[in-house]
Amino acid sequence: MKPTSTPWRDAALACALSAWTALAAGQTVEYRIMERRGQLSIPIPFGSTDTTNNILDLVVQARVTGVDLSNNEHWGLGAFGFNLVIVGEPDANGALRKSSISLPPAPTPPDNLTYPQQGPVYSPGGTPPGIVTYSSSFATGNTLRQHGLAAQFGYAAGISASLAGNINSNTGSFTNTPVNQEIGLITGRVAGTDLFNTPGVDVDPNRHWENNPSYDPLGDNDPLTNPSRRWVNNPNGVPDTYAGPLPPPNGPPNPIATVPPSAFAYFGEDEQYFDIFRFQYTTPVSTPRTLRFRLQNILAQVFSVLELGNGLWGGQNRTFPTASVVVTGLDIRIGDPQGACCFPNGTCGITAQPPCVSPGTWTLDSLTPTGG
Repeated sequence: MKPTSTPWRDAALACALSAWTALAAGQTVEYRIMERRGQLSIPIPFGSTDTTNNILDLVVQARVTGVDLSNNEHWGLGAFGFNLVIVGEPDANGALRKSSISLPPAPTPPDNLTYPQQGPVYSPGGTPPGIVTYSSSFATGNTLRQHGLAAQFGYAAGISASLAGNINSNTGSFTNTPVNQEIGLITGRVAGTDLFNTPGVDVDPNRHWENNPSYDPLGDNDPLTNPSRRWVNNPNGVPDTYAGPLPPPNGPPNPIATVPPSAFAYFGEDEQYFDIFRFQYTTPVSTPRTLRFRLQNILAQVFSVLELGNGLWGGQNRTFPTASVVVTGLDIRIGDPQGACCFPNGTCGITAQPPCVSPGTWTLDSLTPTGG
């Protein structure tokens, strides 16, 4: 693990991340790269299963640590930027793609929708229309806020599409190097509509079911006899946790709101890892080698409250020094013999020998637990 940080020069990024910067103390952002199916190596010849083939499904995760949970502190990742690199892996060796990460907003039901037609999506208790949640799919694509960059961090990329990550291409301050596989200028920020589409931030009472008065056969406005309801989808652009007056002349110049607890999981609060960027790498080249997945030119900002500044709600960011960023890369070996990595509790998995670390014990071509 190596702390690293490099100033970013891209003008659009600088604009998107310029607000609310001050020095923070005590919080650390930890990044790690993981293989989503648990594949730690690729055999030769390539296998045919999800954990032995030449298709790697990967994710960059983050969390904020150094938080005093006993004091009810809540710090989340407010903004980030990095280049994703497979060091020493030429562009010609394979293909990088962005993977499904966020579901599209749930659709808004039409008026006069009867109860049997509502179903799990439209009925109260389901995902409210307009709200974005995580996808469980491994599909690839290039739709902003659905592939690659998590939707709740889509504000900067909404300003400049180049900030959603560029695969092996030059853009802005990023120069592609053909000797490395790269996704450059991956940039996220918590702000605007993408903030409000995060579960729990701007829901009640602005998004709710109500009786549809234009379709009430009995005229009694009774939800039990009225066969139709309609969805009110009118978020007011203010966090539900803010109950004060609007900005001047009726309120403070920069209103502050707490982060709703239901949104913590989408910002890495309470020291829990969460997904911020998903991608896939496929290689047809069976030459034995190590794929070294790394993050470079890293930026990170954290926040503890939401603030309205310059007409935009977002995380009140705190920029902090280099030592407060920790990165764990990922190495995946191609071509090593496959065997069983078994642990004292009797669990085993197929992998090459290098990724099988203590307390596991590696045995060539065997699934017999041997302890360790």
